[in-house]
Amino acid sequence: MRFHHIGVVVDNIEKAKDVFERDFPGFISSQVFEDIEINVKVQFLKYKNSSNIELIQPLSSGSPIASVLDNQGSNIHHFAYKCNKIEDQCILFRERGYGFLTKFFNAIAFNGQRVIFLLSPLGFIVELIEENV
Repeated sequence: MRFHHIGVVVDNIEKAKDVFERDFPGFISSQVFEDIEINVKVQFLKYKNSSNIELIQPLSSGSPIASVLDNQGSNIHHFAYKCNKIEDQCILFRERGYGFLTKFFNAIAFNGQRVIFLLSPLGFIVELIEENV
């Protein structure tokens, strides 16, 4: 596994991107991805030679992210890792006490690669992203 990004829930991607670019010069932003299946809009910010920040905006009030935003405001949502053999990694995490928050789905932002969200025993969310094999 390798660390890929930290996901941050925001109410407005453009406004959040502007804040990051203004306050921490050097970010390069990706295109904006709308993923209707999971009802969110996302954009990645890459800072020089480090990992990414993923800005996550709900597309509607029916998005699961909308309730996170309503309850916690803009906040860190998850830590994401790319991995090979994602099923094997899920088995290992299950044995270590992680719960599954979603089923596998194909994420538009990752060229249709399978993604799954887990809840760690410490209460934080982990996203696993299947590596291209």
